[in-house]
Amino acid sequence: MKRDKEIIKFPKVQFAIFTVLLIFLLSDLSACGGTVPESEPISKTAFLLDTMCSVTVYTKDDARYAEEALALCAEYEQLLSRTVADSDISRINAANGRAVAVSQATIELLNKAVYYGELSDGGFDVSIGAVSSLWDFSSASAERSIPDEGEIAAKLTSVNFKDIEVTENTIRLTRPGAQLDLGGIAKGYIADRLAAFLTESGVKTALIDLGGNVVTVGEKADGTPWKVGVRNPFTFGAPVGENSEGRENAEDPVSTILGTITVSGTKSIGTSGTYERYFMQNGVRYHHILDPVTGFPAETDLAGVTVVTDLSVDGEGFTTTCILLGSVAAQQFLEENHIQAVLLKEDGTVITTGDIDYVTAR
Repeated sequence: MKRDKEIIKFPKVQFAIFTVLLIFLLSDLSACGGTVPESEPISKTAFLLDTMCSVTVYTKDDARYAEEALALCAEYEQLLSRTVADSDISRINAANGRAVAVSQATIELLNKAVYYGELSDGGFDVSIGAVSSLWDFSSASAERSIPDEGEIAAKLTSVNFKDIEVTENTIRLTRPGAQLDLGGIAKGYIADRLAAFLTESGVKTALIDLGGNVVTVGEKADGTPWKVGVRNPFTFGAPVGENSEGRENAEDPVSTILGTITVSGTKSIGTSGTYERYFMQNGVRYHHILDPVTGFPAETDLAGVTVVTDLSVDGEGFTTTCILLGSVAAQQFLEENHIQAVLLKEDGTVITTGDIDYVTAR
């Protein structure tokens, strides 16, 4: 189907992203038996949050709201990114333990981050910034070194989410050397803000994709549910696990799809995977999901986790926690919290939880 697609120009950033358990919308409009839809999807796209972000609306009258949603996304990036010099997060990190007055959005997000720290018993910890800054998962350079173990150990003493002090309008890091890194939760929060903006603007049907954080907004015009595909990570990059031989044939349209998830109305479908960002060194794959106990990439038997939630920020908290837990503890965690999910183990095994409407690809 022909799409009206426009690239909105924001400042360019060099990056290297390896998306593996990539979530994308299965466009079934082009296979609707000759029926012509009332309107064609209109997508606006920009490079933000270190990834490609897109907002799709389904009527021409709503096109400007897609542009405005991406502009709003850029505003949140300026507010919440630790790499933006005057962002709330950068000011907190530079305050040396002093309380910093911040926006209400930052307060809301840090409260969520602390909540997931508690829920995961410290597995999810946004105070890991001093450690994560030692690692380079975004550079295009092939010469990336492993941080020194002694340096990692020294930085680990600054990591403890319980020492993030949140008041009605200030944030304070009470532990010496603590640094925030919201990379594991900010995209979800921003996706929720964009969905709220579109709904409040009167947009009835839309799709938001912030680098794999997918949010469906409203009901589809034809009354059918949204179908979202979970792409098979074994078809991209180096094979994962001992039983992945032959899975790298990305040209086979069936092999690239792990399965499909069906949802109705406004829902979030979020994924975390160990192949989203990584680099290889001496035959070892180092991925971006760090264990706050060791400071090194988490040792896990999960290649990826996809969850369906009402809020995208919750999806990010759950998926990252599950990667850290591993398949057995993750399944228990998800079932105890009544979360719909698809777990993909590195040996290719798929596990589902809750009453998720998931169908494995043939």
